[in-house]
Amino acid sequence: MTDPWKALGAVPPADLHDARVQLHWAAQVAQSHSRSLLVPHDDDGHACLLWDDTTRMLVGRLAHHHHLALRPDDLTLVFLDADRRPVDELALAGHTFGEAHEWLRTRMQRNATAHTIDTPWDLDDHPLSDDEEPFLAPKAEIDPAALTELARWFAAGDAWLRGVAATHNANEVRVWTHHLDIATLIELPPTVEPGFLPDDDELDQAPPADPSIGIGLSPGDGTYDEPYFYISPWPYPTDDEPLPSLSEPAYWHGEHFVAAVLTATDLFASDDRAATVKRYTDEAVSACLALQARRAEAAAS
Repeated sequence: MTDPWKALGAVPPADLHDARVQLHWAAQVAQSHSRSLLVPHDDDGHACLLWDDTTRMLVGRLAHHHHLALRPDDLTLVFLDADRRPVDELALAGHTFGEAHEWLRTRMQRNATAHTIDTPWDLDDHPLSDDEEPFLAPKAEIDPAALTELARWFAAGDAWLRGVAATHNANEVRVWTHHLDIATLIELPPTVEPGFLPDDDELDQAPPADPSIGIGLSPGDGTYDEPYFYISPWPYPTDDEPLPSLSEPAYWHGEHFVAAVLTATDLFASDDRAATVKRYTDEAVSACLALQARRAEAAAS
């Protein structure tokens, strides 16, 4: 099997910022089809995207006999039929949100009036905005190498998470358009005494009702401006619930959220990337499972 981690690094992690923000804005258009037409889920899963490794696209849920997908390599929207066969496409280079909206409306026929590109959250400022609305991708400002590197990160993350999901019976691997992270969730039996729960205004979305372990790969955000892995116990541990140390270069992040983190820069500095990811995954998941086991034992005593 090809090692997906070896393919990464053609563009340094620190040079992905602008391409990532462009991709994040473009993903809001890609998720708009299912968000507009499907019954909302409490976890926002109706509007998530899925990585399709065959076409190398982020594909939305089936809604009224069509999918809407985004090809990261060149920021192109692809309208697909129910069997995921291409019907039409629009290269977003040079187009605004409004123009992309109108393109979609003309293809949605009787559902056109239901379509909106509104999102329930704020995004980072687009690096190429004008005074009226953000350009999704002015042709002169697209960095194909950086976009292709981000696509490779999604492909590697999807392969990694599918392996984790199979091992731990975790949930579907999804790309969440709020943060553009690709992730899965290990759901655990409930315990009586929860750990630390942040205030509602500190949460991006409603937390899972029961204990869980969130496992994902972010292409970068306001916390780390580069791709990074995270494995996070929920509820977060309290001060009297210490977590074991992790093998370098992984470490526990504790500001605003608690997670075992491995950054792209640290991964690239390791001698064996695949071994580093495996060790990080095994140690962090084991630590989170042990935390929940201690809680369950304490609740039962």
